[in-house]
Amino acid sequence: MTTNNRMEMMALIFALKAVSSKKAYKIKVYTDSKLIADAYNLDWITKWRANGWKRNKKEFVLNPDLWIEMAKLTDIHNVEFNWVKGHAGIPENERCDFLSKQAAMADNLAIDVGYERPDDFKLFI
Repeated sequence: MTTNNRMEMMALIFALKAVSSKKAYKIKVYTDSKLIADAYNLDWITKWRANGWKRNKKEFVLNPDLWIEMAKLTDIHNVEFNWVKGHAGIPENERCDFLSKQAAMADNLAIDVGYERPDDFKLFI
């Protein structure tokens, strides 16, 4: 998974955390990440979860820390995923791209502990 997909996953996680978990909401997500949209629309997420976050018998999904967090949050709400083509002139998508690039250049970025972790870190114990 590219860094861009990881950033998109983190953005979605932060957005879902901003929604109250006191009741379930119907949420529409528009993403240019085909992986994220397909993971939900083709129900890969259910299969990965059932298989201990493995894509197949040998390979874990990339960024399991984010998939686990995203799955917990999407379990709370009724989330619909819509894929939009990136860099295709869609004003909202272009604005999100601009804002994410600006944010990525900030000096005060939080450390992504799921990505920048010690070599001896074990997610699945």
